[in-house]
Amino acid sequence: MNLFFIAAYLILSLFTSTAINAQSADSSRHVISVPAPVLIEQAKDELQYIHDDDFSPGMGILAFVAFLIVLACVGVGIAFTIIGLFILFGLISIGVLSTSIMLGIHQKSFAKGFKMFLVSMSAIVGVFIFSFLFWALNVVTHWFAGYIAISIGATMGLLIGLLFGWLVFFVLQKFSTCLKQLLTAR
Repeated sequence: MNLFFIAAYLILSLFTSTAINAQSADSSRHVISVPAPVLIEQAKDELQYIHDDDFSPGMGILAFVAFLIVLACVGVGIAFTIIGLFILFGLISIGVLSTSIMLGIHQKSFAKGFKMFLVSMSAIVGVFIFSFLFWALNVVTHWFAGYIAISIGATMGLLIGLLFGWLVFFVLQKFSTCLKQLLTAR
């Protein structure tokens, strides 16, 4: 019980001393106390000599250090993002490659495995390229919201990548047959 009264006394004394000693005037406005008989021109002259620019080298150094810390954190974030993207692209490439190899082994056909690899990689690359291109086009033209533009670009990239992969495989197949016929004719 005694402790409660001591705590209450300390809190009340803290609040009353704060209220008594608190700043009552606005310190951001400079007020010059001039005796009554002084002319207004003299008061204006005194205003010219007030030089208070609030220069604080310590605060400038602190702000500079805080700015450097923010830049370092942004740099670390960029580095982690780049590392994460490299890991993601590596895993995607390994997945496509292993799927193509497994399909080729299962079907006992090198051509089917190669076709799977070519079509898959062109579809994945098409998704990334067209997502970026459609997003960049949308930044200039403002057709859609950003996420919608990326989705449309990814869908277009997937379809165009699949078609491109099949077309390239068809061209390579025809080219290899022509090359094989030329070599067997000799």
